[in-house]
Amino acid sequence: MFLSFVLLISFFDSLVLANRLEIRACCTNSTEKPTPTSIQNCVGFERAEDLFGIACCDTTPFNSFSNLCCSGVVRQRNKGGSYAELCCGREVLRYDQTCCEGVVHNMINGDCCGKSVYSKLDSTHRCCNQTLTRMSTANDVCCGATVYDGGHRQICCGEQVFERSQFDSCCTLNDDSQVPYKAETHFCCNGAVSRSSSTSCCYLRINNVLVTQQYDRTKLCCRYPYDRLYPIGADGYDERNLRKLASGEASLHANVAYENTRCDNLCTSDRSQTGATMAFEQLRTEDPHKNVVLISLRSEIRER
Repeated sequence: MFLSFVLLISFFDSLVLANRLEIRACCTNSTEKPTPTSIQNCVGFERAEDLFGIACCDTTPFNSFSNLCCSGVVRQRNKGGSYAELCCGREVLRYDQTCCEGVVHNMINGDCCGKSVYSKLDSTHRCCNQTLTRMSTANDVCCGATVYDGGHRQICCGEQVFERSQFDSCCTLNDDSQVPYKAETHFCCNGAVSRSSSTSCCYLRINNVLVTQQYDRTKLCCRYPYDRLYPIGADGYDERNLRKLASGEASLHANVAYENTRCDNLCTSDRSQTGATMAFEQLRTEDPHKNVVLISLRSEIRER
């Protein structure tokens, strides 16, 4: 804001030719030095002492002793017999009022909840997420922008209230959102998962962040190093392939590949994992000739 004082000499005729010095205070948004022909919004003064307290409110000159500039609007300080020192939005604020986000309330030392005003000593209301909410009981607590009974007959999940008869648990997803579920019929794994399904849960470390991942345990498995989900029978060695190998149907190439595969990298179902481990241990203890290997594999599989 630029406040300029422009001296203008105006001549007028009366009985005796005389001159008068006129002082004008002008406000402008321009950063350039104003000239008498380019400026507007000016106030004239006859005496220099009248300039005391003159300031700009946006582009309007005003007397800051008797007025306040409230968001670009000039307001009188004297309001209802009280002398205002502060602004609230575009209005002046008296000492016996409370300002809440630009809204004036006729309440002394009130507490703000968004644009509303209340008293924290009032047991009938609670401020939840800047929303003033009426309480049903004295034990109510905030859930999002509303209240609930604190967990007796209701739960708060995802800043929403649910009846315990419908949902009794809350599941936090990888993106920090939340969904409710019934623990008797579902479990939490990046969402509510039915216990009657073939879905299991795996904790994976991705980019040094621990995340939960649902997977079909009949097709995938969760195993070390827990960087991703692995298909059952990784590298082609599930229970069916081991049976083929033991019966001689598998190729010698596959047998050699199996011999060089580390046991902890095999991905099989719970039932076939044990057999694969036993067969591999047998490979390490027996003579490395392939016919002995085939006999060992056949023996381990048939015993299960």
